[in-house]
Amino acid sequence: MVSSVAYPSALGVPCFLENDVRTAALGVQRYDAGAAIQHLAYVSIGTGIAAGLILQGRLYTGAHGMAGEIGHMIVEPNGRRCTCGARGCLETVAAGPAIARLGQEAVATGRETSLRHSQPLTAESVYRAAAAGDAVALEITERVGRHLGQALQGLVMTYDVERVILGGGVSHAGEVFLHPILRELESQRQASALAREMLAADMLCLLPPDYEAGLWGAIALAERGLRH
Repeated sequence: MVSSVAYPSALGVPCFLENDVRTAALGVQRYDAGAAIQHLAYVSIGTGIAAGLILQGRLYTGAHGMAGEIGHMIVEPNGRRCTCGARGCLETVAAGPAIARLGQEAVATGRETSLRHSQPLTAESVYRAAAAGDAVALEITERVGRHLGQALQGLVMTYDVERVILGGGVSHAGEVFLHPILRELESQRQASALAREMLAADMLCLLPPDYEAGLWGAIALAERGLRH
């Protein structure tokens, strides 16, 4: 969605419109303001996957207002068809519905897992089972973490951000969600001197689930719009 400004006669006040994840990135910038970070990415993992980018201290939306749509990066060329029409997008293997589907497929094939008792079986169910040590759930979360870690590596290498902050509903699983991603990034650091330089061990963190990034971002969006 392209950013826009409108002055509806029904309201008589300026209105500012922006994509939800990019708006949240502005809120994350405010949350992280004490660190004076000028280049950061906020990545939301929920029903979809997308990034909001702050470059040189400003929200970056791209030529068509679509910057950061990493959920539609192709990671499995012959994979499942995505809602966008392509096959094997990141969302098809690492977004919330995909995680739930992987759990459902494991149950359907008769694998021994506590997930068979989860009704409904959701991404939250999978991470809860993984935290309890369920082998099938751990296999799924490792796969998801590997894909997300690789996508984050691509994001960092493309935009050279200083900080990556993860949010969205799936990230609320906390450490059991984060650790597989960190393991993938550490594997990349071990394999590449460039990765060791670009993927600092402390550059990735989770946004606290009680921080209202979208709300603060909307405030920042209005402040920015009224200044210009």
